[in-house]
Amino acid sequence: MDLFSLTTKYNIPIILLVQVNRQGNENKGGPQLENIAESDAVAQNATRVITLKKEGPILTLNIVKNRYGDGGTQQYDVDYGKNKYKAVVDYTQTVASNRTTRTINPFRTGRTF
Repeated sequence: MDLFSLTTKYNIPIILLVQVNRQGNENKGGPQLENIAESDAVAQNATRVITLKKEGPILTLNIVKNRYGDGGTQQYDVDYGKNKYKAVVDYTQTVASNRTTRTINPFRTGRTF
Protein backbone atom coordinates (compact mmCIF):
# COMPACT_ATOMS: atom_id res chain seq x y z
CA MET A 1 0.00 0.00 0.00
CA ASP A 2 2.93 2.34 0.68
CA LEU A 3 4.21 1.88 -2.89
CA PHE A 4 0.73 2.55 -4.27
CA SER A 5 0.58 5.77 -2.22
CA LEU A 6 3.96 6.87 -3.62
CA THR A 7 2.93 6.28 -7.21
CA THR A 8 -0.28 8.29 -6.80
CA LYS A 9 1.34 11.11 -4.80
CA TYR A 10 4.27 11.67 -7.18
CA ASN A 11 2.64 10.34 -10.37
CA ILE A 12 5.53 7.96 -11.10
CA PRO A 13 5.53 4.28 -12.05
CA ILE A 14 6.88 1.82 -9.51
CA ILE A 15 8.05 -1.65 -10.47
CA LEU A 16 7.81 -4.27 -7.75
CA LEU A 17 9.64 -7.57 -8.14
CA VAL A 18 8.26 -10.49 -6.15
CA GLN A 19 9.20 -14.13 -5.88
CA VAL A 20 6.96 -16.99 -7.04
CA ASN A 21 6.35 -20.19 -5.15
CA ARG A 22 7.33 -23.62 -6.49
CA GLN A 23 3.93 -24.22 -8.07
CA GLY A 24 4.41 -21.09 -10.17
CA ASN A 25 7.48 -22.59 -11.82
CA GLU A 26 5.52 -25.73 -12.73
CA ASN A 27 2.75 -23.91 -14.63
CA LYS A 28 3.11 -24.31 -18.39
CA GLY A 29 2.09 -20.72 -19.15
CA GLY A 30 4.18 -19.23 -16.34
CA PRO A 31 3.28 -18.07 -12.85
CA GLN A 32 -0.23 -16.88 -12.08
CA LEU A 33 -1.30 -14.19 -9.61
CA GLU A 34 -1.90 -16.70 -6.81
CA ASN A 35 1.69 -17.99 -7.17
CA ILE A 36 3.43 -14.77 -6.16
CA ALA A 37 4.39 -13.67 -2.66
CA GLU A 38 1.85 -11.38 -0.98
CA SER A 39 -0.53 -11.94 -3.91
CA ASP A 40 -3.55 -10.43 -2.15
CA ALA A 41 -1.80 -7.11 -1.54
CA VAL A 42 -0.26 -7.05 -5.02
CA ALA A 43 -3.59 -7.87 -6.69
CA GLN A 44 -5.38 -5.15 -4.74
CA ASN A 45 -2.88 -2.35 -5.39
CA ALA A 46 -1.19 -3.13 -8.72
CA THR A 47 -2.34 -1.67 -12.01
CA ARG A 48 -0.67 -4.45 -14.01
CA VAL A 49 0.99 -7.71 -13.06
CA ILE A 50 3.32 -9.19 -15.68
CA THR A 51 4.97 -12.54 -15.03
CA LEU A 52 8.10 -13.83 -16.78
CA LYS A 53 9.15 -17.42 -17.35
CA LYS A 54 12.41 -18.48 -19.00
CA GLU A 55 12.72 -21.94 -20.55
CA GLY A 56 15.99 -22.23 -22.46
CA PRO A 57 16.14 -19.39 -24.98
CA ILE A 58 12.35 -18.80 -24.80
CA LEU A 59 11.11 -16.00 -22.56
CA THR A 60 7.35 -15.88 -21.88
CA LEU A 61 5.69 -12.66 -20.70
CA ASN A 62 2.16 -13.07 -19.38
CA ILE A 63 -0.12 -10.23 -18.28
CA VAL A 64 -2.06 -11.90 -15.46
CA LYS A 65 -3.73 -8.70 -14.25
CA ASN A 66 -4.49 -5.53 -16.17
CA ARG A 67 -6.74 -3.04 -14.46
CA TYR A 68 -7.51 -1.24 -17.73
CA GLY A 69 -7.95 -4.16 -20.11
CA ASP A 70 -7.58 -7.87 -20.66
CA GLY A 71 -4.52 -10.07 -20.23
CA GLY A 72 -2.27 -11.51 -22.88
CA THR A 73 0.83 -13.58 -23.55
CA GLN A 74 3.94 -13.00 -25.67
CA GLN A 75 6.90 -15.31 -26.21
CA TYR A 76 10.36 -14.26 -27.34
CA ASP A 77 13.37 -16.16 -28.64
CA VAL A 78 16.24 -14.43 -26.85
CA ASP A 79 19.89 -14.44 -27.86
CA TYR A 80 21.52 -13.42 -24.59
CA GLY A 81 24.99 -13.25 -26.16
CA LYS A 82 23.91 -10.50 -28.55
CA ASN A 83 21.13 -9.04 -26.33
CA LYS A 84 18.59 -9.42 -29.14
CA TYR A 85 15.13 -10.89 -29.10
CA LYS A 86 12.37 -11.63 -31.57
CA ALA A 87 8.77 -12.64 -31.13
CA VAL A 88 8.07 -16.37 -31.42
CA VAL A 89 4.35 -15.94 -32.14
CA ASP A 90 2.03 -12.98 -32.63
CA TYR A 91 0.84 -11.26 -29.50
CA THR A 92 -2.62 -12.49 -28.54
CA GLN A 93 -4.96 -10.77 -26.17
CA THR A 94 -7.38 -12.85 -24.15
CA VAL A 95 -10.91 -11.50 -24.34
CA ALA A 96 -13.43 -12.07 -21.55
CA SER A 97 -15.58 -14.32 -23.76
CA ASN A 98 -12.69 -16.86 -24.07
CA ARG A 99 -11.89 -15.99 -27.66
CA THR A 100 -8.58 -14.48 -28.75
CA THR A 101 -7.91 -11.58 -31.06
CA ARG A 102 -4.71 -10.28 -32.62
CA THR A 103 -3.82 -6.77 -31.56
CA ILE A 104 -0.93 -4.33 -31.76
CA ASN A 105 1.96 -5.73 -29.74
CA PRO A 106 2.52 -3.64 -26.59
CA PHE A 107 5.80 -5.44 -25.92
CA ARG A 108 7.53 -3.90 -29.00
CA THR A 109 9.34 -6.84 -30.60
CA GLY A 110 12.70 -6.88 -32.34
CA ARG A 111 14.55 -4.32 -30.26
CA THR A 112 17.80 -4.61 -28.34
CA PHE A 113 17.76 -4.57 -24.55
